[in-house]
Amino acid sequence: MAIPVDEKVIERYILSFKRNGSPKTRERLEWMHLGNPLRESVIALEEDRSHDHYAALYTAMPVIMQSGEDSLRCLQSVDTLTDRDYRGKGLFIKLASQLYDEASRQGYSYVYGFPNESSGPGFFNKLGWTSYGLVPHKMRLCNVLFPLNHLFKMRLRLQLPVGKHHTGVTPVAHLTDEHRVFLDKVSAQFAFGVRRNLEYLNWRVFNNPNHQYMVFELRNQHGICSLGIINIKYEKHGANIGYIMDLLFAPGAEKEGTMMLQHCVYELRRQRADLIFAWNKKADFNAAVYQRNGFRLIPERFRKIRLFFGIKSLRQDVDVPSPDTFYISYLDSDTV
Repeated sequence: MAIPVDEKVIERYILSFKRNGSPKTRERLEWMHLGNPLRESVIALEEDRSHDHYAALYTAMPVIMQSGEDSLRCLQSVDTLTDRDYRGKGLFIKLASQLYDEASRQGYSYVYGFPNESSGPGFFNKLGWTSYGLVPHKMRLCNVLFPLNHLFKMRLRLQLPVGKHHTGVTPVAHLTDEHRVFLDKVSAQFAFGVRRNLEYLNWRVFNNPNHQYMVFELRNQHGICSLGIINIKYEKHGANIGYIMDLLFAPGAEKEGTMMLQHCVYELRRQRADLIFAWNKKADFNAAVYQRNGFRLIPERFRKIRLFFGIKSLRQDVDVPSPDTFYISYLDSDTV
């Protein structure tokens, strides 16, 4: 059955994942399902006979998508779990179908997400998702000895120069109404994607209980013209990995966007990042800035984790958008 998420559901949600060796914190679940900007969430679940955990569950988180000038209520596929005692019974497909039916009745337009290799076949072959292929995973090398470290399990370091520090770039502790005007300008540059408005970014970035992001802004004579959001994870997959969560700049402010990306790289190098990752497609409004600053697509054979990108229409009157028009960045990931 598909039901709203509440505190009682979260309690059993936690027990279900803990029982299966993949613990979730209450803070993360409450932030995601009860504290998101729409203050709603949907879960499909199968009861266990004991009634203290679930036999299976599938959850999705509401977001506002922009499609041209329209705003659409959509879902991001988040957590799936089948309890160890119930596997092989087709519960994942059953619950996903129930959730999509309920979401359609509630007026949601799309469900999208980033399945891995194990869950991808279920989404794409059995649930009618359209696959956009692998996520557009780009990388910039900071520690030139990292390839040797990766091959021979060493921890040598030869850091490239930290790069350009732009004094006009300043840290941001919280987004205000002044940023709202800037974000409206940014949104005009992509045809389809999660609406990066004030409420969404304050929730996703500043209220996030799991991650401490660094956020920077840059101004010109017209006001705020660029925003950069970064993160770093130490000793992840044998390296210190920096993330460009998002690089936003207003129309006509590509120069300032370049300065912002250079500053983000500087900060991550200063914090001893071996690699810097970004999600960015060649059709994105900021793609040229990434390209000029040394970010390159990681070949498929070198990707340690293969994440796919896909979407499903939940209404007959909306078509699946072209992958080139769908703007994503690491900010759309629910794991970093």
